[in-house]
Amino acid sequence: ELFVAAPLSTDLLLEGYIDLAYRTDSGLVVIDYKTDSWNDEEDLSAKVTRYRLQGAAYALALQKATGTRVERMAFCFLGSGSAVERDVPNLDAAMSEVEAWAVTATSEGT
Repeated sequence: ELFVAAPLSTDLLLEGYIDLAYRTDSGLVVIDYKTDSWNDEEDLSAKVTRYRLQGAAYALALQKATGTRVERMAFCFLGSGSAVERDVPNLDAAMSEVEAWAVTATSEGT
């Protein structure tokens, strides 16, 4: 596990624990292990959707903390037999959603 923290605004600090991060020639990769079980591909896709912004938040925090682009964020589901890996689709857009949420959250708090 890797602790990561990065300010999203002057009033909001994003913190979390990344299960695995590694560097490639084109940037960083973040992997988050999930022990959820699933029944079929539709169920698995729903889980990726549910965890999407959590993964994007991890990627955003790591990118801000290191100054290195996160090129990929994936969940590795371990709960139903063989491990299955699924990427967060449109990671840049998901990271932008997290940033937009942070702006809204801090402006509502003032």
